[in-house]
Amino acid sequence: MSACDLGGYAIVSAARPGLDEDDFRQAMIIAERCFQSAQDAFQMPIEEGTIGWIRATIPAHWHLIQHQGKVIGSTLLMPTSSAVMAAFLADALTEAGLFASARQTCPHPADCGYWAGTSVMEAHRRRGLGLASLNAALQVFIAHEHPQPTLYYWSYSAAGQRLAQRWRPALAQQGLRLLERREPDSERHDRLSTQGCPNVE
Repeated sequence: MSACDLGGYAIVSAARPGLDEDDFRQAMIIAERCFQSAQDAFQMPIEEGTIGWIRATIPAHWHLIQHQGKVIGSTLLMPTSSAVMAAFLADALTEAGLFASARQTCPHPADCGYWAGTSVMEAHRRRGLGLASLNAALQVFIAHEHPQPTLYYWSYSAAGQRLAQRWRPALAQQGLRLLERREPDSERHDRLSTQGCPNVE
């Protein structure tokens, strides 16, 4: 379990006692507003079943961002196998396929971490919360899974690319890499680049 205090804001692991159903539901609603997974079969579904599995299986890797006790965002750094990572980076798995594979065989400890996403409510963006939540998630991953994990993500939006670039220096200081899958279809890239949370850093 982890908690990081940021002067009125806090980043807490979903494994932390005291969180209730409304906290998790709010995090889910914010993430869906950002990523619009219901409109895209390629994405990991952001729904009750997904949230239930995360809470039951890998709660320490889902970090909620709070302001004065209310959830205003979240970050998910999901453990996967190296085989799942290789398939995803080679475009042999969609994100939805990656999630389905992870649900079937979620390794513990895992040597790879998939940055599934960071979402922050608009009123609280540009405060460093996205980056802080990623760093908090990373430290938990290192403690629970692997001291030198290979990290990877799906680069389909300008917002995600900006946050990834801001995260890379902290990763480099620890000798870690962030591998990237770029969206190859330019038309789909243009459509998806309008999604996501801009300026979530």
